[in-house]
Amino acid sequence: MWQQLLCLVVTCNYNNKIFPPRSLLQKMSGNDKFEGFIPDMMKEMTKILGIEFSINVVKDARYGLCNNGNCTGMIGEILRGEAELAIADLTVAPKRVLTVDFTQPFMTGGVTVLVNNPDPNLNTLEDLLEHGYSFLCVGGGSTENFLKSSRVSIHEKIANSLETITNFNEGFERVLKSGEKIAVLAELSTAKYHASEHCSLKIIGEPLNSVGYGIAMAKGIAVRTNEGVFEVRTLLDHAILQMRYDSTLELLQSKWWPKKC
Repeated sequence: MWQQLLCLVVTCNYNNKIFPPRSLLQKMSGNDKFEGFIPDMMKEMTKILGIEFSINVVKDARYGLCNNGNCTGMIGEILRGEAELAIADLTVAPKRVLTVDFTQPFMTGGVTVLVNNPDPNLNTLEDLLEHGYSFLCVGGGSTENFLKSSRVSIHEKIANSLETITNFNEGFERVLKSGEKIAVLAELSTAKYHASEHCSLKIIGEPLNSVGYGIAMAKGIAVRTNEGVFEVRTLLDHAILQMRYDSTLELLQSKWWPKKC
């Protein structure tokens, strides 16, 4: 039905369960280098739309932020024409929708706080702050902007104890191995995965906000098909709705975020 939309170059973030161990990457090529929820979802979209994807990893390991016309991360690669789609736990944020188009969310989540081996009496964000914890957050992304612009008291306190990092893996390794009084801020999907893989990790409190993760693309791009001219966003929305309707997305989430601890 949509065969004219033959090949899309996709940029993905280095994220939970998208990649196998690095030693295996050297023995694989093309899309076979990648595994996880996102690649599986893309395979299902291929079946629905009859299209092919070529996956690349975002060069600077960032989601993307624009400042004075200079855009980083996946958003920047979309705007520079280096990729046609950005697929990850990429938040549909107010500033981003002014720059790129998004599909409807394929998953919902929020910002959560992940700590290692917390004392039994550390159950809330207030507890962490009272015990002198600092917070790690990827710099230049929607999470940092959310915290620094929020007028909620607990968010302001976290923002005042915030240390920015280059990427989530950097913060995750510090939390897991350093023994410092630190917590890392992560999207709910990422936090759940790592908490299921490392039973010493605990998600503290409820998510700080509620967000949707969508597929980003340049504004207004369209293709001609046998059925007429459609915006790419409309075609991808069609695939997401189909996967939600037949429970494909729910089954993939159960596959990649099993409860182990």
